[in-house]
Amino acid sequence: MVGNYAVWPAVQFVNFRIIPSDYRLMFVNTHGSVLSALNNLCRLSRRLNTSWKSLKKRLRREL
Repeated sequence: MVGNYAVWPAVQFVNFRIIPSDYRLMFVNTHGSVLSALNNLCRLSRRLNTSWKSLKKRLRREL
């Protein structure tokens, strides 16, 4: 949760300074989806008591 406070101000800065107004919503939604996926992977690895390396290996085997 604390990590979100470090990431979102930077995303919003980029969003309002660099991204054209037509693409702002898509940029923020894409970033939110990626951040949610990473958070879920972190929680999954903690729940399984595995490290990131073993989780990556497991995901590669399944794909």
